[in-house]
Amino acid sequence: MGEAADADGAISLARQERPDICLMDVAVPGASGIDAAIRVRAAASGTRVVMLAARLDEKLVVAALDAGACGYLLKDSSGDQIVDAIHAVAGG
Repeated sequence: MGEAADADGAISLARQERPDICLMDVAVPGASGIDAAIRVRAAASGTRVVMLAARLDEKLVVAALDAGACGYLLKDSSGDQIVDAIHAVAGG
C-alpha cells in the first residue's frame, strides 16, 4: 500500500509494489491522470486502475476506460461507495 504525490511517483510506486488496485486522481500533478493510468498499467500490468474525479464528464469517463481503467468514481462518493467499487474491481 502506498501513496504518491504526483504521476511519476505513482508510476514508480506501482512498478515497485505491483498493487492489485490503484486509485488514481484524474487531476494528478505531473501529467493527466489518464496518461498516468496508462503508464501505471504499463509499469505493473496486473494493476487495475480506478479513476477518481471531481465531476462526471463523459469525455473523461470514455478516456479513462480507453486507458484501461476499470472504474470511475466521483470525489464526493461516500467512503462505502469507494470501498464497494474497489471490491468490485478487485473481484473482476
